[in-house]
Amino acid sequence: MPSRSTKSKQSDQKNASLLEKIAAAQHALQKYIKPNMRIALGSGSTAEEFIKALANAPEKRPEMCIASSRKSLALAKKLGLPIAEDKELTERNSSAENPIEMIIDGADEIDSKLRLIKGGGGCLLREKILAQSCAKMIVIAEKNKVKKQLGAFPLPVEIEPFAWRLTRRKVVSLFENVMQRKGSAVIRGGSEKPELTDGGNMTLDCAWGEWKPKNVATLAKELDKIPGVLENGIFEHEASTCVLASYKQGKVTITEINKKSPVANIKRSLEQRWLENSIKLQQGLKTLSLATKRRLAFLQAVVKERQL
Repeated sequence: MPSRSTKSKQSDQKNASLLEKIAAAQHALQKYIKPNMRIALGSGSTAEEFIKALANAPEKRPEMCIASSRKSLALAKKLGLPIAEDKELTERNSSAENPIEMIIDGADEIDSKLRLIKGGGGCLLREKILAQSCAKMIVIAEKNKVKKQLGAFPLPVEIEPFAWRLTRRKVVSLFENVMQRKGSAVIRGGSEKPELTDGGNMTLDCAWGEWKPKNVATLAKELDKIPGVLENGIFEHEASTCVLASYKQGKVTITEINKKSPVANIKRSLEQRWLENSIKLQQGLKTLSLATKRRLAFLQAVVKERQL
């Protein structure tokens, strides 16, 4: 039986976790949500805090929402948020490349490149459908969800119930070939009474330990080739921004990770390098030509603007 001190510690951790979820949700709401947006609502405990925050901010009221799970849908309806079906979204925004402007969702694991493992809440397929139909995906999470390597959290794989043992065998074979070690692929809830997703499918939780970075793309690609696999929990390219909250010593700190364009990064790097070299030249020479001075001033302005 847990001691009183153990129970107290667990309670403190639970409270800290809740504060982090609320803080991340509030930050995303205030920074990224504008009134009359078309928003997709994610699933899980952190996404639920965002739904509550959105409902309590009438100045941010969306035009319409679409939910990725029955539980999120029920909460959004209960709190009075405007709900739309996919037909209404596409018909009213037929000319838009992305009928949904943004999805706010949580994650089970995140790496430094904003690749995610999702699906712990059992709504994997629906979450990915919405994430890939949005112009932007904002992930809200506790900071401890960020890992150097993905894979410590078992990867959810949503599968068709028909002949699931055959599908499982192929999934296990793939993981063993890629990871070069043994692991486990377990039906969530057990084979006798499996936990079904909102779409009536089964979930394999695949535990093989941490992956090498190169394994992420390989697993995502090869899992999609297996008949019976409906979707896997690797969100490799969907997330554009991650809002992370950390609670320590009575204070919540917010950190953001943003996925920047490689071209923009290269341009900025070159501009910064040119500027540094120009400053060194300026320090080494008493006078500079008017053209060099103008170029230096221009690049200083560009770099300063990009750093804002």
